[in-house]
Amino acid sequence: MLRLSRPKSTVPFGWREPVLACWYYPASCFAYSVFGMLVWKYADELRERCPLLWSWEVEGLGLMLQGPASFSADCLALGRSSWLHLMDLLLATGLTTSFVALFLTSPMDWDQHAVGWVGLVAGILCLWQSRVARRNPANERAGAGLVSFLGIAWA
Repeated sequence: MLRLSRPKSTVPFGWREPVLACWYYPASCFAYSVFGMLVWKYADELRERCPLLWSWEVEGLGLMLQGPASFSADCLALGRSSWLHLMDLLLATGLTTSFVALFLTSPMDWDQHAVGWVGLVAGILCLWQSRVARRNPANERAGAGLVSFLGIAWA
């Protein structure tokens, strides 16, 4: 019989307190939502200057939903097994993929492409470094601080 188990957190439970003690860490989850509201508000201008294969309103809505999804997984379920981690992962993966598709399909100047790709690569490097820090749970304070910093840098 197939049994589905909840996705496990990659963050040690002992890191909950020091990570959540950083006031900016929970707040940073909603950076996606703020950006999503701006995308939604300026969808007509974005459509004119940077056409997408899908609607800018859909992109804005996805970003607005990512804020609560990120907060739920990265704060409420931090260090615990939860389906919230899978929900956050799927939505973040979809938004990252749409970001890459935007740069591959939209007509932009070379400098716009450069800034976008540098931002994407820097974000992926921050995410990767936070994953590396989670593999060494022995150094609780330093690891938790690094994860909280890299988490907001990724956002």
